[in-house]
Amino acid sequence: MYRLLSTKLADVEQQFLSSNPIQWEQLLSIFEKAITEEKGKSDQAILDRVFSNIDKNTREGLQRQMERLTGKSVWLGVFPKSLLDSFIDEHTRLIKSVQREHVDKIGLAIKRGLREGRLQKDVTKDIQRLTGMCKRRAQLIARNAPLQYSGALTKHHQISAGIKQYRWQTSGDERVRESHRDRNNKVYAWEGPGPHPRSEVNCRCDAVPMLI
Repeated sequence: MYRLLSTKLADVEQQFLSSNPIQWEQLLSIFEKAITEEKGKSDQAILDRVFSNIDKNTREGLQRQMERLTGKSVWLGVFPKSLLDSFIDEHTRLIKSVQREHVDKIGLAIKRGLREGRLQKDVTKDIQRLTGMCKRRAQLIARNAPLQYSGALTKHHQISAGIKQYRWQTSGDERVRESHRDRNNKVYAWEGPGPHPRSEVNCRCDAVPMLI
């Protein structure tokens, strides 16, 4: 997913930096129109593959957990198509919002440069800096999306299998936030208010199924 986003941002940056500054405002209008009119079908196809692969890995991981606990395979319910569609739609919109933010910021840098009579090299540095900022946001989205989707899938599959409670398990390293460290090895109900493992940004915790 990050490759998809960073490529889009880099392409916009490259087209600005390789063109004559006289064309910058025209390019800006072209990109703004393209973002507005883009249907995102190719993005959706890529996201479908990404999230479907996460579903496969999550199901297989949960099956292994259940086999270790019970000694047999457990039915994990039907494929959560509505959940998949929801995540694809959400992240298609996020991709578009990052693109729009990127173009908007470049537009502001260009207009400010023209207004203040700044040198081309200084505006160029601004465009490169703004692209870097948007790429960092893209990294956060790309890193968080698989975690939150696998967390939502774990909840869906465990509830489908009749599992009502889980034991919170952190990743056990220094990056675990304090509030989640406090939850480690404690038992929670899926019907509880949460948060649940991987429901918060960049959470890498796991929900170990409890068989009662």
